[in-house]
Amino acid sequence: MSVITVSRPHTLEFDEIKAIAEEVVVRLSEEYGVKYHWENETVKFKGAGAKGKMMLYTSRVDLKMELSFLLTPFKTKIENSITRRLDDLLS
Repeated sequence: MSVITVSRPHTLEFDEIKAIAEEVVVRLSEEYGVKYHWENETVKFKGAGAKGKMMLYTSRVDLKMELSFLLTPFKTKIENSITRRLDDLLS
């Protein structure tokens, strides 16, 4: 199993960072068919090929995503997509 980890600093209010996290996870759900739900400041997601969570903190966002064997060849593409999306939304 392959793991993607991304951490990004931010200076946003909680409502703003939660909206950004929601946008990222909605995109993951559309692209990879994951279902998601919120547990306090953490959004957890799971699908046939991936599972993980995005944790929101006062000054950073951490994402951890585990890819199944079938998605492992696409790790770099998925990681670049997530990183680019977070960077665009946080800038």
